[in-house]
Amino acid sequence: MSRFIFPEWTETLKKWVNLLVLGAPIYLIALIAYAAYWHYVAGMLRAQLRPWAEARATEGYNIRWDAAEIGGFPGSFRFDFTNLSFDTLRPLPMAVNAGSASAWAAPWNLRHWEFTAASGARVIEPSGSTGFTMRRIDGAVDVDGRFVAAIDVTAADLSGVGLAQGTKIGNGEAHIEIPATPPQS
Repeated sequence: MSRFIFPEWTETLKKWVNLLVLGAPIYLIALIAYAAYWHYVAGMLRAQLRPWAEARATEGYNIRWDAAEIGGFPGSFRFDFTNLSFDTLRPLPMAVNAGSASAWAAPWNLRHWEFTAASGARVIEPSGSTGFTMRRIDGAVDVDGRFVAAIDVTAADLSGVGLAQGTKIGNGEAHIEIPATPPQS
């Protein structure tokens, strides 16, 4: 006779214990494999960040930062930048500067990156005569076959500087497509 008051629970309990004993090693192996994958890819991303920026410079896009840290385990690959700046003369002369900015992607989709400069950013044309400061900027970059990148940006609380002094915009959005073949000047 079973020690339990309800003998049918004994069989159910045995099934659950067997499932756990057999399933736990498989689950543990999967966790270790994912952690190894994440750290391997994070190392590759870290190693390729500067060469990627240098390759963009040959295309006319200058991207610089003082420090870049990678994190986000387990749900994303996340770069946190200090003093990030971007400038280009084509197709539209502009410079963007942010004291801190982050960009992240899901480990299963490195062709879609989201970004934020939660503490604000400044967009200005190269001579410095016109531009905007923004309280916050958020967006996403998608890389696909037709374009080098499609960028969607949302900015909050824009204030004009230089020739745009006194101009205030609550929120602004832009969609930018960078073609695979840059326009010639």
